[in-house]
Amino acid sequence: MANQVYSYETIEEQKMPGSIDVKIRALLCECFPEDVNVYSHTRYWHGSAPAYSLICLEKDFLLGQAGVVVRQIVCNRQNLWVAGIENIVVHPRFRGRGLGKELMIKAQNEAVKRGISHGVLFCLSDLEKFYLSLSWHRHKSRVTMDDLSGKPVSIPENNIPMVKPFTGSSFPSGEIYLQGPDW
Repeated sequence: MANQVYSYETIEEQKMPGSIDVKIRALLCECFPEDVNVYSHTRYWHGSAPAYSLICLEKDFLLGQAGVVVRQIVCNRQNLWVAGIENIVVHPRFRGRGLGKELMIKAQNEAVKRGISHGVLFCLSDLEKFYLSLSWHRHKSRVTMDDLSGKPVSIPENNIPMVKPFTGSSFPSGEIYLQGPDW
């Protein structure tokens, strides 16, 4: 079992050790080679910094990570604090062992501890099945973000918005405005 062999740690962004930052960026570059220009310099997608990150280690080797952006969004004209799952990644040699699932569960549990009752993430179609297996579902209404100039735009068409209530209440229906860039 993943949790019997590997160690997991939650790291606050302001306390992120440089040595772990370098390992996360290297893993992101390995897993997302088309985005190496971004991840060779930062872990933040579109400048969205995580509030905290979950990492999975085997001794000093980084097996995976999930960043969690905490932000107030607007959904159907209601303000809602969410945990935005960002850059979840598992080293290719360690996939299929439940590490991604364990990272997601731990990220969700940490959000609940912090009083955040809902999650939002964006994925490509080949990962949708994974998130569906963890009780996330597609948000069918329009999602708007701010582009790099601050102008509101729809999220890219290939990004599937997925949402999940963590504490039993349903996720509000209606349009979402991220009040910043996506993650």
